[in-house]
Amino acid sequence: MPPVPVFGSKSRKYKSIIIHRENYEELAVIAKIEGRYITGQFRIILDTWKRQNLSKNDLAFLSAELAALRAERDKREEAEIASERRLRELEESGIIPRRVKLPPRPGRQKKREMSEADEILSKFTPPKDVEPSNG
Repeated sequence: MPPVPVFGSKSRKYKSIIIHRENYEELAVIAKIEGRYITGQFRIILDTWKRQNLSKNDLAFLSAELAALRAERDKREEAEIASERRLRELEESGIIPRRVKLPPRPGRQKKREMSEADEILSKFTPPKDVEPSNG
């Protein structure tokens, strides 16, 4: 059996953060001046701040906390992979039906996803309160 892919693997490497626009713009300009991506510039700023502001005890505590968080994340990801693998095995053996991707519910499609024919027909659909004529 091929290995089960890890879904959303990009989110395991990168996370979004919310910062004030002014701070983001300043960080972006500094990164441009330094010839780096924003991520690399942020890493340098964070590392510099840690060296200048945290004691050895603080750094040890930070390291221990990060190790615990990462271990918990790895444990959770392994459980997700095992669960997905077990589900796939049950599907392949016929014990449970295969999952299928359901089409979007009516009215939930974005207008740009409508086909040209659907778009044309939508212009000619009579309002709900008008009775269709027989002639």
